[in-house]
Amino acid sequence: MLHRVSTVFGQTYCLRGNRQRCPICPGGVTNRKRGRCPHTQHTLLSSRLPQQNRRKAANRADWQIPMRPDHGQDILDGLTRKAQPGYPAIGRLKGLAELRGIMTALAHQG
Repeated sequence: MLHRVSTVFGQTYCLRGNRQRCPICPGGVTNRKRGRCPHTQHTLLSSRLPQQNRRKAANRADWQIPMRPDHGQDILDGLTRKAQPGYPAIGRLKGLAELRGIMTALAHQG
């Protein structure tokens, strides 16, 4: 499953299909209108990295759990380009770098 992470008004969400239960929220809380459950990127990644490590230890070919930022910030040339709102390349790369930074910090945390 591809996990999409979005930040809306400073709150980070794991975006899942409408009315699906989030596997890491207490009680699998969902927002029926948007299918969002509020939790931090740290919470999401700290629950997924042990699973990814178990997959890698089992020598599975699909050991990496794919993640991507759902939307990016309009920064640098994204402010002047005529592109789809929320999908600037540089902003999404920044979001991906944030995800990778959290993953690296969690890996070093032990």
